[in-house]
Amino acid sequence: MKLVSKIVFIILAFAILVPGNVYAENIDYIESFIDGDQDYIVFGTIMEIDEDGNGVILVSEIVGNYNEAPADADETDRSEFDEEAENEADTSGVLEHGSEIPVVNFTSYLYYDSDRCSPRVGNNVLLSLKFGGNVYMIENGAFLVTDADYDSFMIKAPDNISAEGMAEITAIYNYVKSNGRNSDLSIRDGNVYTHEAGAEKELDVPMGIEFTNQSGETVGSSVPIQDGAEKKTKQFRLPGEKWMHALVIMVVGAVLGIVITKAFIKIEKKVDKQ
Repeated sequence: MKLVSKIVFIILAFAILVPGNVYAENIDYIESFIDGDQDYIVFGTIMEIDEDGNGVILVSEIVGNYNEAPADADETDRSEFDEEAENEADTSGVLEHGSEIPVVNFTSYLYYDSDRCSPRVGNNVLLSLKFGGNVYMIENGAFLVTDADYDSFMIKAPDNISAEGMAEITAIYNYVKSNGRNSDLSIRDGNVYTHEAGAEKELDVPMGIEFTNQSGETVGSSVPIQDGAEKKTKQFRLPGEKWMHALVIMVVGAVLGIVITKAFIKIEKKVDKQ
């Protein structure tokens, strides 16, 4: 019976883990992205792309461009801010809105299997870039987004993404929405935390994500309602197809486990009689 027990355990574990084990976590990329370990973070649209990941991106927005003082800064602070930004400006590989830039090593999106979704002409993207040798290279990942626009973008993700993946994207979304100013973000056990007034605050998860199915169709979204409000809330529709697929897989796995277990029990009984 020990053999049967081991077989049953393996089958049931497979049935449970298949729907949950979706795409490896990208936590190292996410942490480097938020820590600013790149030259640029940009929104753009793919104008050209080949199978080797060499392409051309039309830049529409640059994240973390601190050439403007905060809106609530007084005139003295604004003058000091502008002077500091000018002194610290790095002119190597400088990007501008509307630039068309050459990009290499752009072969996939984080959280998407390349067979399911790979870079295509016309895709709107959020990219972490490193500049060198007159080209821009993907550094801490590329994200497929709904709009190449800072104000209205959402990050696309497969509908079977893990809880950890949703937390990671939520952290990226909040970092980008703050224009790179809020890097005080940590991810623990599928949750995202930041600090306000010295106290730790848990953020809504998921946030700023549009879920797509195998065919690329939108099946759900998590939309934070901001519009200048101090308190962020969200509208969230569970991607029902995701959970339906998971349920079907678990049920089928359980049924197969029972059938196979009974078959092995019968075989063992016959062996014992002989």
